[in-house]
Amino acid sequence: MKKGKILILYNSETSGASKSILTLRSQTSKFILIKIPMEFNKAVKPFIKNLRTIFKSKIIIVNSLGVLKNILFLGLFPFLKLTCKKIFIFWHESRWIWEGNIPEKVTLGSIILNKIISYVVRNSINMAVSKYCIKWLKSKFQIKNEIELLYNTIDFNKILKLSKFEGPHYSKKKFKVIMALAAATKRKELHILINIFFT
Repeated sequence: MKKGKILILYNSETSGASKSILTLRSQTSKFILIKIPMEFNKAVKPFIKNLRTIFKSKIIIVNSLGVLKNILFLGLFPFLKLTCKKIFIFWHESRWIWEGNIPEKVTLGSIILNKIISYVVRNSINMAVSKYCIKWLKSKFQIKNEIELLYNTIDFNKILKLSKFEGPHYSKKKFKVIMALAAATKRKELHILINIFFT
């Protein structure tokens, strides 16, 4: 690993959170990207394989909750801090995703997991994709340091091109164009947006 490179740990190539940061993959002179699956069994091999790279990195960006909640990363965190590394957490989630992934006060194990994650978050440099996310992080983890607002990268030229509808049957009076910058999954609740437009 060349001196000065930034290591990015991510867990998926399909989520919006990962697609945004994967745009840096082409800049191999500046960044090294390592995929760490959320499942413990699948994460062990890439962790061991890249352990030397992780320890040699001076700057590490943890991309999203998928990596942050990985027990291997949580266990490694104190050793990374002892070697004076700068560890950033890039947050794409807020309360809704947190509550769906991290159970709170259910079992002794979940309480311990929450305590460990809270320690890691408070001892890292946090970045977030929205003002709401920043507000939630400060409230949830009692973060006193400044949290950097860093929006996801979006190709607006592509979005504008997709929003232009043409054809002999198209009419602004007949059709309403609804656009959402999100995956068409149930948890995005796009049906609520559609209902608003048609009521």
